[in-house]
Amino acid sequence: MLNGEATTRELNQDWIDTYSVAPQADKEKTLAIINVIRGLVNRNDILGAVVEAVENNINTKWRLHWRTAKNRDVENKEKIKEIKKVIEEFLQKIDLPILIRKSVTTAYMDGNYIMHLKNGGKPMEDDILPEYTVDVYPIGVAQISQYTSGYNDPIVLIDMNELRSKIRKNYAKNKKNRAIFYEDEEKEVKATFPKEIVKAYKDKERYAKLDVAYTGVMRVNNQNLPYGLTPLFRSLESILMLDALGKADRMNAKARTKKVLAQYLNKEILGPTWDKDTYKAQAYAHNTLLAAWSNPVVLVTCPATVREIKYVEPNAEMTSIDTINYYRNRVMATLGVSFLNINGTSSMTASNISVKQLLKEVNKISQQLESILFKWFKIILRDAGYDPELAPKITIIDSEAMEADLRMELARFMLNTMNSSYESAYEVMGIPFEDELERRDTENEEGID
Repeated sequence: MLNGEATTRELNQDWIDTYSVAPQADKEKTLAIINVIRGLVNRNDILGAVVEAVENNINTKWRLHWRTAKNRDVENKEKIKEIKKVIEEFLQKIDLPILIRKSVTTAYMDGNYIMHLKNGGKPMEDDILPEYTVDVYPIGVAQISQYTSGYNDPIVLIDMNELRSKIRKNYAKNKKNRAIFYEDEEKEVKATFPKEIVKAYKDKERYAKLDVAYTGVMRVNNQNLPYGLTPLFRSLESILMLDALGKADRMNAKARTKKVLAQYLNKEILGPTWDKDTYKAQAYAHNTLLAAWSNPVVLVTCPATVREIKYVEPNAEMTSIDTINYYRNRVMATLGVSFLNINGTSSMTASNISVKQLLKEVNKISQQLESILFKWFKIILRDAGYDPELAPKITIIDSEAMEADLRMELARFMLNTMNSSYESAYEVMGIPFEDELERRDTENEEGID
């Protein structure tokens, strides 16, 4: 819905030193870092590849755990089926796979992700729930306060001045002078924003406080302060060094492409006292060489005053590949991804370990989304007239989950050797035991072999 405006900044060591001091407590520093990192992700091959690796490796599958509902001894199985339909419809409306991929990737890249669950009004035909949508607010328009709610979630404020500046624009109209989308700013606000923002807009308030129950905040490395800090920030010093080396190499390469031809004259033309006027002799030798140089085949007979003609090669050397690889490896090791050992030898094992470190960061971010979704499950069940305590918990499957054959082997070992419970083996396989047990009971009741 809204996007933070990216700006370009001159990245240098002083900037890094300044903005590394408690950026998590400063909205302006946080916003500046986000803008710089986004620019680097667009143009830097390593940072761009790391963000793509995060996006490509996020597991968008999930599991719902209904153990809470079972433990409450709910006898009405039909009610449980109704609640499952409510949850399933909700997940479809918010398009959970897309939400997982988008929120986790952005939280990793920006260090922050602020979203709000908006109730779209009455349900559509054949639907149980209204049209729920998840709106995203960038840092700048949204600011995270130092206060928390009963949910232990941070309270988010919307800067109405920033919001107005983002949405204020010329509203497109068709040939009949009718609005294509919205007629004016007020109608757009009413149609697209939650009631807290609409009220603040009407009352001309500076800030709108979002309802914490419907708000979700994901942060990375916030150090118990309002804002998060992207892991990419730690790579900036090495990125800066790589940029400096690249700039020097480009200048040297440009110098190497220039052809410098030097013509040396005999010193004897200066006479015995070294003060003779040699301008005519120098000009004649110079013009003779230029005339010959203009031909496809250069053949020149130099006057006797010329001693030597030769190319002058620049002495500047290009940066060694070892130096470049050293800083590239530093960047990738900092971010938890490496395809080479530090000594430059290829190692698939080292690469796998580093990728797992990156995916652990991804999984840690996903856990925050799980808590937000569980909170929203309770809200939609309450709004739909069901007991919110019957809400299931959700688990987004780890991006670094074991391969299927390894999980199967471990499950067999637990059952056959360790004599463990079926529930433990099912958990290793990533299958919710309670749900599987219910399915088996249903199949037995219906006589399915």
